[in-house]
Amino acid sequence: KQQFYEIHPDLYRALSAIDPIRLGPIAKVMAPFARLLRLGATGIRASFGLIKNPIRDSLTYAVFSKKPTATVFDPILGVYKDITAKPGDPAFRFKAAGGEISTQMGYDRNAVMMVYDEMMIRKKAFPKTLMVVKHPIDTLRKLFQVPEMGPRIAELESSMKRYPKEHPDWSDEDVWVKSFNDAGDVTINFTRSGRIGRRANEITAFFNVGMQGPSKLARQFEEAPTATVIKGLAWLTPIAMYSWYNNKDKQWYKNLPDSYKYNNLWFEFSDQIVRLPIPFELGIIFQSLPVAIADKDFSRNPKEYEGLIDLIKMQIPNIIPTMFQPLIDVISNKDFMGRPIESEGMKYLTST
Repeated sequence: KQQFYEIHPDLYRALSAIDPIRLGPIAKVMAPFARLLRLGATGIRASFGLIKNPIRDSLTYAVFSKKPTATVFDPILGVYKDITAKPGDPAFRFKAAGGEISTQMGYDRNAVMMVYDEMMIRKKAFPKTLMVVKHPIDTLRKLFQVPEMGPRIAELESSMKRYPKEHPDWSDEDVWVKSFNDAGDVTINFTRSGRIGRRANEITAFFNVGMQGPSKLARQFEEAPTATVIKGLAWLTPIAMYSWYNNKDKQWYKNLPDSYKYNNLWFEFSDQIVRLPIPFELGIIFQSLPVAIADKDFSRNPKEYEGLIDLIKMQIPNIIPTMFQPLIDVISNKDFMGRPIESEGMKYLTST
């Protein structure tokens, strides 16, 4: 017998899984600029997908993970489990259930459509070859997404082992659902967004991550404040102070804009300077703040805190459509990191 239920419209959209983003004519013109920026800055940028983002995610995982003994090295094993996953393995089940969409690469609508295509052609001949031909850019993006799955697979397997012991009354389905949610939320869950936020993210490249980062940090401190502080001080602060101590007397380090200096880890090898990004909100608390305090005490310059304030301001979600951002950057002479586009030295160069 057919039965009918009255539910909230938002819940209906989620249950029916038919919540496509419908943009108006103006938004349709603006949306390609945001998608192109995401594609170039994160989607097919090898240095981001294979080096910088995995480092940031590993540090974030070590603090946010519900595993009591989580380390920054666990995601490496997670990547291995992802690559070697076979049908029935937790990693395989996670991806088959749509877990990839929770990553930064997977959030993009084109990547979501790719997941659907994979499901449709999985039983056809030569599916991998067909995917490469049909989606060359998405295939490249999928390659760079592999390291991003590491923290999620590591959290998934840890939760699946831990919950049956902590909750013996739970069924296998209960354990799977809870572990799946833990895995998607261990860094930033990019599928976690409101109806308005999803539309804003279509025209402003990184609006959603700007909202979900602070939200995740707030929820983490609410759920496990003591563990978060201990892990942050153990995994994040020492490496930041090591980087500062090794470079504090070097002129190139002193010349860096304070906000740029505090937002990265710096290592000098011979004549090469390597810059590694820190986690966003977590990094400000456990890395940027200690470095700024040490830098102020060392230089005796009270203005050192201004760089930290600028860094905090940069964490405020940007609501300006990506289409207009380059014009605003040129007018203000600042890039997205707050660095001058035209430096003082460049102003005195002769025109050619």
